[in-house]
Amino acid sequence: MMTSTQISLPQPLLHLRVMPAGPEPKTSEAIDRGQQEAFERGRQEAERSLTEQLLKQRTEIIELQQNVLESLRRVGPQVAEDCKRSLIALTLQIAEKLVSALPVSREMVEAAVTEALAQVKDATEVNLYLHPDDLKLMEQFQAARTANTTVGPRLNLHSAPEISRGGCVAKTNFGTIDARREVKLNLLQQSLLS
Repeated sequence: MMTSTQISLPQPLLHLRVMPAGPEPKTSEAIDRGQQEAFERGRQEAERSLTEQLLKQRTEIIELQQNVLESLRRVGPQVAEDCKRSLIALTLQIAEKLVSALPVSREMVEAAVTEALAQVKDATEVNLYLHPDDLKLMEQFQAARTANTTVGPRLNLHSAPEISRGGCVAKTNFGTIDARREVKLNLLQQSLLS
């Protein structure tokens, strides 16, 4: 039910138009219901937006993961090869330090000479170059070899300070056999790396 109210104005109103009555004022129940509906719409919209963002991020993460795995597949063999080469180099350095730390003995020099001579079987004469200190050790070996062998190449021993201790170089009319320790280590390194 509507009530009328009387209003007094200081001047008469001109061009007055009567507006139709507006909606009835909302009750607190209607306001609560409107707020609840707006909240629900906002919640649903936020959920939809969050789901879309999560799906987009998931797709990006999967793509990133695939790229990382592909990179690892491509790089893996190279890393393994690099590790192999590094391990070989480290092993050879350790072996070189161990061998160089060993005192040079007559047996070591004899083994190097025997190895070199085994490779020059068909030669009639062999010139064997040794470090001066090793040459002293080998003069005994030469005397024993000459006494025990009547057949074989004639062996001429030469002093060569440029030859490292424990190794030798054998020269024949067929070529040169380099039996120095550092040459053997280089050959070992090449065979391991190839």
